[in-house]
Amino acid sequence: MDQTLLAGIVGAGGVVAGALIQTLGPNLTHLFKRSGTDVPDLRGKWDATWEVTRGTRSTVYARDVIDITKQSGSEVIGHGIDYRQDYPLRGVINTQTMITFSYDYGPLNFPLVGSGVLVPNSTFLELNGLWIGHIHDRSLVTGKVVWRSHRDPSRPSHDSFHQVRENSNATSSR
Repeated sequence: MDQTLLAGIVGAGGVVAGALIQTLGPNLTHLFKRSGTDVPDLRGKWDATWEVTRGTRSTVYARDVIDITKQSGSEVIGHGIDYRQDYPLRGVINTQTMITFSYDYGPLNFPLVGSGVLVPNSTFLELNGLWIGHIHDRSLVTGKVVWRSHRDPSRPSHDSFHQVRENSNATSSR
């Protein structure tokens, strides 16, 4: 990996970590206190909306479904599902106030890798946070990410999403 690119990734990660520590500082003591019973169950499907922020402007970069299939204590394993492919995702629940995750969306011409931090709302049906990673144009970006649980009965069905994915896969395999 190019040393300049690696330095940029590390520097950007430090900026995100600094912003999170400043924002979440009063809650950080919870990271060091854990009982076996305070880990929420994240298993299931989540609608994810990923934004890219450049300057003061944020735009939706991607929408996909996150499927958390395994949870062992505070560790979660799952995958993201979008119209092109599935990709692995791993995370750690650092108490009920914070979830960290990483993903590796490859192999494409350029692997898309990243990580993020999520904070749940009071009902634990929505997780809000920040992500940082590479995108299709090979730039390192950051932005907001929101996961909304399919457990919420007010959320619409995602049959239409899967239909779009199936149509796209049929087109791309020609």
